[in-house]
Amino acid sequence: MPPVFAALFFPPENETAALLSAFATCAADFLVRPFGAIMIGRVGDLERKDTFLVTIMVMGTATFLVGLLPTFSLRDRLTAARTSGPDGGRETEF
Repeated sequence: MPPVFAALFFPPENETAALLSAFATCAADFLVRPFGAIMIGRVGDLERKDTFLVTIMVMGTATFLVGLLPTFSLRDRLTAARTSGPDGGRETEF
């Protein structure tokens, strides 16, 4: 999965840096995962069914939100469209 993230979400000029950034993003997931397990595990001991439902909803929401993230090329195009205009993207002094 990191090679796919590297191609979509990081600058294509330096593929090595993009791949390392994608791996760092995945590493952050593995570092934070135990804290979530501690919190949800504690609650799961009390109400297993409700905890399962909440966990599934959070994972589904997170997956949906990742799908809405703009790719690097789309971000470039949006930035170019925002900076080009009648004044050519210049800052106007008052």
